Amino acid sequence: GRPDEFAASAGYTLPWEHTLSGEMRWMRLDDVSGYETDLRVTYEIPFGTPISPRGGVGSLSGTVSYAEEPGLSGLPDVVLTLNGLTAVTDSRGEYVFRSVPPGEYHLTVDQASVGPDRVPSVALPGRILVIEGEESIFNFDVTRPGRICGTVLVDVWSDDVDTGWGITGSGGPPALLVEASCDGQVRKQLTDSEGRFSFDRLPPGRWKVTVATDGLRRLHTIDRDTFIIDVRSGTTERIEVSVTPPAQTIPIIDTGDIRLSGIGN
Repeated sequence: GRPDEFAASAGYTLPWEHTLSGEMRWMRLDDVSGYETDLRVTYEIPFGTPISPRGGVGSLSGTVSYAEEPGLSGLPDVVLTLNGLTAVTDSRGEYVFRSVPPGEYHLTVDQASVGPDRVPSVALPGRILVIEGEESIFNFDVTRPGRICGTVLVDVWSDDVDTGWGITGSGGPPALLVEASCDGQVRKQLTDSEGRFSFDRLPPGRWKVTVATDGLRRLHTIDRDTFIIDVRSGTTERIEVSVTPPAQTIPIIDTGDIRLSGIGN
């Protein structure tokens, strides 16, 4: 008799008019033979049609360079993230995010890929605006980090009978909150048991350092709670803060003559 034959097919249109299709056939030649199956998958590219980015998107590209050595090629293998999208710089330090929908994004960099002795010289995450049909450019350098460290010391009063009243030394206060900020970047930490703090791996720039006074004991005063520090590449800036306790009251005992009155007088 006539052979039995069944067929099924499906297709899908990809961007830039590329198509992916598949077809499956089942055939039985006679009543004795079983079914034979044939599967065919086809991917079609329309040659002669110019390939161009699809509409409704933009792109972001740039170069990551060494700040201290501008003559060198860019920094390779730096991993960057754009709201979940990822790109890696090539041997020339160049990166590109293609086919990005228009909108506002934040660009971040994987610090481990930059290296332990380098930091971006700009504040990251950085705000990036992607415009439809345009290529946005964002270049930045990496440089050696700076550092701000310091100590908050509380003066100690003594009432020793030999030395008298006065300040005889200093020690660390209870943990105080210290904040460093620059161009939207904020770092916070508490002073240790000896009043010390340290902000490491800071990008160069003008940093504002503030010591919170709400952690001080009652009536204690601080000589200065805000500092403006210009951090340079590869340098350490130091701060010393002095806290003075309230003045102590010196006890005074009234003196005078003691007269005894005789009985019967």
